[in-house]
Amino acid sequence: MEAAGLGIGVAGLTGLVSAVRNINEVVNSYREFEFESRSRSVHRDAARALYQQWSESVGYSKGGLKDDHHKAFDNPAVLAIVREIVQCIHEIDGDAEDASLNLSSLSEPAGPPSSGPHARPKMGMQVKKSQGLTSRRSKIAWAFGDKKKISDQNQLVATLLQSLRELAPPQQSNDTGHTQTGADNFKRSLTSWLGTTWTTDMYDTFVQRRLKGTCDWILERSEFHNWEATDSDITKILWIHGPAGYGKTILCTKMVEHLAARSPLAYYFFSSDSESRADPFIIIRSWVSQIISQNQQAFELARGRWEATDGRPASQVEITELFGLIVRNTPNCIFIVDGLDECAGTGCDWKPSCRNSLEGFFTSLKQAASNTKSRLIVVSRNEQDIRDGLRVEVSGAKWDLIECRISPDDVKSDAMLFSRSMVDRKLKNKGDAEREDLAHRMVDRFESMFLCIKMIEGQLRDRRSRGQLQRTIDQAPTELSDLYDRNWARIMQLPDSDRTRALAIIRWATFALRPMTILEITTALPLADEEYYDLSEELPDPIDEHYIETEILNLCGSLIETRGTSSDPASLTVLQTRNR
Repeated sequence: MEAAGLGIGVAGLTGLVSAVRNINEVVNSYREFEFESRSRSVHRDAARALYQQWSESVGYSKGGLKDDHHKAFDNPAVLAIVREIVQCIHEIDGDAEDASLNLSSLSEPAGPPSSGPHARPKMGMQVKKSQGLTSRRSKIAWAFGDKKKISDQNQLVATLLQSLRELAPPQQSNDTGHTQTGADNFKRSLTSWLGTTWTTDMYDTFVQRRLKGTCDWILERSEFHNWEATDSDITKILWIHGPAGYGKTILCTKMVEHLAARSPLAYYFFSSDSESRADPFIIIRSWVSQIISQNQQAFELARGRWEATDGRPASQVEITELFGLIVRNTPNCIFIVDGLDECAGTGCDWKPSCRNSLEGFFTSLKQAASNTKSRLIVVSRNEQDIRDGLRVEVSGAKWDLIECRISPDDVKSDAMLFSRSMVDRKLKNKGDAEREDLAHRMVDRFESMFLCIKMIEGQLRDRRSRGQLQRTIDQAPTELSDLYDRNWARIMQLPDSDRTRALAIIRWATFALRPMTILEITTALPLADEEYYDLSEELPDPIDEHYIETEILNLCGSLIETRGTSSDPASLTVLQTRNR
């Protein structure tokens, strides 16, 4: 690509990267059909069972009322709303049954019914299960639309069920004939009161994708051992960062599994398609909800706050105050968030309000969690906004920040296992030595980047000769379009002079015959400006860390990075991110 093409094509790159990302998501949905469709079938079964329990408890049956019906139904307005909600639920359920890939055709694992700890009991309302192998047509339909449709329907049904339970709370008799306690009411209202978003489905999906024997290296890192130690009263926060494509999310699931049995633990996984990704405070809401479900003292603290609000949705300030109260009274809590860079302004075009929201999140988090024995893990790309947030100064608050950078060497053994598993699956007719050689070749070619290795999978075909396969790997592009669309969107929103400078820096870093130093690129920038008159007047004085941060890194975001020692800032090497 010519140098001028970078500037011309910037506006269209957002759509290209989004398209590539969407294709990857479709392919993953096709391959994960069995697991994903089954989990959503379970979700629908659970919703039906919950509706049945609610209707029996409140005396509501097929639009009519039993003699001992809930007193809320004596209000005609409430009864009318309930009937509308029930009608909507039935229509959604019927629509799912009629879809090309509906709940009657979701796959079940072969073999006899499960009888293990996760076995599903048969409900009164059963959905039909397909017999034999799932058709390719069903998988394609799932990947290209039915997955999202059914997921949206499940979410809507869950919301409607919650509304029914709030309008007419189910009454459960105990041994003495009394109705349920205030604690039961609180449990029922918890999700709507906190405004909680759950990411357990995303966690489960990535746990399934993780290969056995991978990600163990993080548990042996000195940074992790330092963070894991409980010999300090100061809050510890471990920031694990690395470029895209190096398996950070799967690495995070490994840490969640490792730590889950020890202390109260809460996690949150961001993704680029999360509807709430522009609001970092959704993390705290989810953390609070999870700790409440694990710890009785936290439950009682939250219940007291809920009763004080008369059940109205809790505000951001109230949630943050409750979070602080819980961590001060619940020792050794562990909080984990993955993909925080997906929240850093995404979805709002990098408006100042979004950057302020992220800064406010870190400020509130530090005020609430500091000077306790709580421990936190943040997993993300090396974003300047996140780095600044972790180092934000808050009066009277402090935490011990431990930084852990992911390098290609860290994940090389994992990348080899991943590469070999892919080669074994795609090239079953090749000899063991040949498959081992091809796996090593891919890892070396792509510098252990999982995403690059994954993208070449479709070109590995059994009928190709060894030479053809080697050339396929050797000639594959090592760049992934990880010039992320949100970084381009942010750059395009910069003032004219800053935008021009950022694009010029990226051009030089991309098309230079060798990596350029800070001094070289600083000198080169005015040469591209037809309006400069005196080079000496265009150069900064001095070239120091502040200049590098404000005039290079902050402008280009994660598309540019520097390497080298900081003893001589001008000699640092400037690298375009996609060339890593």
